[in-house]
Amino acid sequence: MGKSSMEEKKIFVYTTDETTKPTPEYAHWMSVQSLKPDMRMDVWIDSMIVKYPLEITQNNAPLLNEVNWRPEKEKHVVMAEPLQVKNGWIVRGNHILINGTYFRKNIPGTTGWQGKGSLSQFVPGRTGTGYTEEPDSVAQVLLLSGAHVLHHRTGLWYERRRNDHERNMHADAEVWAPFNEMPYSRSGQGEAQDRLSKYDLNKFNPWYWNRLKRFVDVADRDGLVLLHDHYNQHNIIEEGAHWCDYPWRSANNINQLGFAEKTVFSGDKRVYMAEQFYDITRPVIREYHSKFIRQSVNVFHDNNGVVHSIGLEYTGPLNFMNFWLEEVNACDNHQLVALTATKDVQDSVLKDKKHTSMVDVIDIRQWHYRADGTLYEPQGGVSLALRQHARLIDPGTVSCASVYRAVREYRCKYPDKAVVYNGSTIRVPRNAMNWAIFMAGGSFAKIPPIDELPVYEKASSFSPIDRQTDMDTQWVMGAVGKGYLGYCVKNEINLDLMGDRETYKVFWIDPDKGTVIKEDGSVRGGGKVILKAPAESSICFLQL
Repeated sequence: MGKSSMEEKKIFVYTTDETTKPTPEYAHWMSVQSLKPDMRMDVWIDSMIVKYPLEITQNNAPLLNEVNWRPEKEKHVVMAEPLQVKNGWIVRGNHILINGTYFRKNIPGTTGWQGKGSLSQFVPGRTGTGYTEEPDSVAQVLLLSGAHVLHHRTGLWYERRRNDHERNMHADAEVWAPFNEMPYSRSGQGEAQDRLSKYDLNKFNPWYWNRLKRFVDVADRDGLVLLHDHYNQHNIIEEGAHWCDYPWRSANNINQLGFAEKTVFSGDKRVYMAEQFYDITRPVIREYHSKFIRQSVNVFHDNNGVVHSIGLEYTGPLNFMNFWLEEVNACDNHQLVALTATKDVQDSVLKDKKHTSMVDVIDIRQWHYRADGTLYEPQGGVSLALRQHARLIDPGTVSCASVYRAVREYRCKYPDKAVVYNGSTIRVPRNAMNWAIFMAGGSFAKIPPIDELPVYEKASSFSPIDRQTDMDTQWVMGAVGKGYLGYCVKNEINLDLMGDRETYKVFWIDPDKGTVIKEDGSVRGGGKVILKAPAESSICFLQL
């Protein structure tokens, strides 16, 4: 075949035989060979480097300092307007942020808990939707959906084996992907309940926090928001499996928190750790909560596109909520703060001059007015989860009117704060429930983007107009000399423009799609006007 090449000489070739019936001579030869260590590939490679060194020639290539080269100028990135509360709305610039959403996804073999757009899910070797999702890609999907808000909280356990909800220590460390990365790093010491090393609550997981930071960097450029839950209360109340692998469990960390081991599971299933977890009278518990809360805020020190929440399921006591607010407030340049709690805890904070000043957003989530006007209000600090409260007290059903009432009531009481509603809803035609939230003054409402008209920019200067609102026929907001917006429940809307001398263009908008369905000429102020809707449950926009 001709002469062998230089590269062929560098290939190590085994000359031994894998035969199962060796001759005595071959067996003797192999016995002699076995007295010496076999050739290792790294040793072979090193020997080839010595035997065949690389030839390095400079030729006539110029040195870097001999050429006229300059690095490219750093491109100026235009950032979105800062996130703030203005006129009772959560805005960037003058644009009200809408469609605060918690996307769902269904991945075979997983709980789907984190929802589409998970920042903390890690699937080794796989990147893309449903796998390890890059923060900028998550932001792009959010933008394309017309939403502004990504809701993030930590997973209930690190890996999939705990999906069976058993409460035993795993037999080995053969973990199953995908992984929900935790905020803390492993210590390299001992064995946690998942048979990996225990966590160190003094050390934070750089991968986890870097991913959140990267998303917020993009959010500040593209006008998005991270709704950041600091805690996932599901870990400490109700289902015991969610406590099993939790980093704060004494069996899972090296930090000597003093929680009893083995954990008592009621009926070999339920866990009641909230009272101990929220007990900040114990110095060690207070210390590690303080470290975690400040980490959760300070990682975004140079950002503004974050709304901090204690956690969407929080039913804990008032004293821990006040402690959490104080810790967040102690961080320089902290972002917006949402008050998420049961009504009794919320009201106590809001009536307290010191702590109400630390709140930017009131999150109505754990309570609601029933359709019959009565109040469903579970109590905080009694070690019960939301679902457990609902089994003791009938939550009843809500209506558009009762949801509107809750939002409007808190907008009126606390005009300097924004209100978001994430409590009980029902499915009603033409997206009326979510429009009721918005028309009452609620931010992050699940209503569609309206690309053809500057509705959400203009509405940032509007306020609900109570005297023109009748829940059975129309809900109206506006501002004299600036414009009006109305949800027309029936087939017409009645507007009182007696104190307004401006002329407005009239548009009708589909409440589901956000598209303009009719341009309806113009109307001049100075009196009362009746506008006929092209269809029931349409949005009427009067633009200056």
